[in-house]
Amino acid sequence: TPYPACRMKTTWRRAPRRAIARATRGIDASAKSSWNDAHRDSNFGRKYSLRQEEVELDSGTATAGKLKAYLTEERRKEGAPRSSSAVIFVPDVMGWNNARTRRLADHLAVFCACMVLVPDLSRSLVPDKNLQAGPVLEQWLSGQPPARVSNDLRTCAVYLRADYRVSRLGVVGVGLGGGRAIEELAGGVALGASVGAVICPSRYDAELFGSIRVPILCIYGNEAAAAAS
Repeated sequence: TPYPACRMKTTWRRAPRRAIARATRGIDASAKSSWNDAHRDSNFGRKYSLRQEEVELDSGTATAGKLKAYLTEERRKEGAPRSSSAVIFVPDVMGWNNARTRRLADHLAVFCACMVLVPDLSRSLVPDKNLQAGPVLEQWLSGQPPARVSNDLRTCAVYLRADYRVSRLGVVGVGLGGGRAIEELAGGVALGASVGAVICPSRYDAELFGSIRVPILCIYGNEAAAAAS
């Protein structure tokens, strides 16, 4: 599943210094239940007044479809200024259009009081329902060259800054998206994010953490994955 209900190891990393704090704990039953309920609550959008829309960031290329994204934020009270903060939420293999992905983005928008943008990094390559590992996954990923994915994430950052005057940007990634978020945060100033968070990241080089110069929260699904980083 995109967001596994698992025992988690939580690691804070802050650069340019080495990790300054590490905390390992098993999430108790009530906390685990709250995590599960957060993205399963199909009525969440009715409990809060949200502005939700799909936006088009470019018109596509000869080899890839359009770059679209899901944009969500809590509606402002009349006269209230828009937050200058935003989050780029990099989804797992289930993609930007998955109901659970969008519910989690809605939660981030409400509880972080910011705008959240979820890009379609696969550019309309619909994931197979059995997309887990092996040749099927590799074939699907082959249609998403890393250079294009990186450029798409930077396009998202430019869009938020140019159209919404965002001055503080964070990056959140889950699963495959977590690995992609780590790669972008390690890339230096190109994305311009000031903080990051990844949940059960996959398919990344742990040595990249040495290049990250902003605080990053890492939540792992098992001890081995956390130890590897």
